[in-house]
Amino acid sequence: MIPMVAFVGSAIDYARALSAKTRLQAITDIAAQAGARIPATANANRFEAAIKSFQINAEGTVAAQSTPIIKATNAEVQVTASAVVPTTFMKIAGINEVTVNAESIARPQIENGGVACLLALNENAPEGLHMQGINQLQSPDCWTWVNAKSSESINSVGAAAGLAQGFCTQGEVVGAEHFKPMPFTGCSPMEDPFKHKIAPPASAGCDYNDKRLNNGLHVLLPGVYCGGLELKPQAIATMAPGVYVIKNGRLNVQAQSHLIGRDVVFYFTGTNTGMDVHGGGQMTLRGREEGNSYEGFLFIQDETSNPGGQQVDIQGGGAVKMEGILYTPTWQVAIGGNGEVNQNAKFWVMVADNFHMEGNGTLYIHSDAESIGLPNLMPRIKNGPVILK
Repeated sequence: MIPMVAFVGSAIDYARALSAKTRLQAITDIAAQAGARIPATANANRFEAAIKSFQINAEGTVAAQSTPIIKATNAEVQVTASAVVPTTFMKIAGINEVTVNAESIARPQIENGGVACLLALNENAPEGLHMQGINQLQSPDCWTWVNAKSSESINSVGAAAGLAQGFCTQGEVVGAEHFKPMPFTGCSPMEDPFKHKIAPPASAGCDYNDKRLNNGLHVLLPGVYCGGLELKPQAIATMAPGVYVIKNGRLNVQAQSHLIGRDVVFYFTGTNTGMDVHGGGQMTLRGREEGNSYEGFLFIQDETSNPGGQQVDIQGGGAVKMEGILYTPTWQVAIGGNGEVNQNAKFWVMVADNFHMEGNGTLYIHSDAESIGLPNLMPRIKNGPVILK
């Protein structure tokens, strides 16, 4: 009878050990995926996500006393664990416990985690994304990515709030509770997706000098606008499709004026250049269509000739609808004032040195370029795990 009991009991103990191994494998799989699911970020973040997942799922199981070995990088996350299963019948044969092992390796899938639609490039900026007042940032279908590594890389003061598919920063966050979801910290900086990839316009001469439009209706033609372009109050200007070079001056849209254009792009070059949209100024603009020069872009800063420290200043309060890519790699983008900015735009994304937002308006960011026939050239987020082992 003893050999028979030992044989039958061993099968029962073996089944219990096999069940425990299956459970342990599931726990390690989930933990590895948790670490790999985070976007491109510091290894410590992946490690923390994996260990927390393991501990939560191991609670109440034979794995509760296990200390997993975790190796986490942006390439893959490996979780190895073992657990001891006490025996009942096998003790007759002097076997008091069985050790089960599990290993799982997961890696981020490539470019399936969404689109970066707000990218702050400057790693040394004191603030990559600053929000204050009661303003709102809405970008529910895309990511905000901040390269700044400062202690206030992303910060919110007052009642300002941000909503996005995700927030990620190399530095730290002040007022994290103002953002949904909570921003990731320690993220790897994202490279400038357009650096050295945008050629300057061929024409260098001046087609227009110190162009100023007074009240009334106007038609603008592509060309080089030396000394800038200014729309004074009550001026309504319709732009013909093409490339508008703003050289050694600013694009200035004053209150009660309206700038209208489709299949257009502004290219800023030289010194003392930039853009100002005053509160109450209106803009209805769409960037260059696919197949044309500078396709997808609406505003471009010449990275080779423009000094840093300049600014794009957009004040709400008017009907502002801009669709396309804003690319100002060494300029700050400042957005303030009242009212809605780009509420009805389908595609509006920005790459800049840093972003400063204040006032009591709402800025809308969207990445649906396809719906309006523009190409979406913004980088995609690398996340979403796949189990390798």
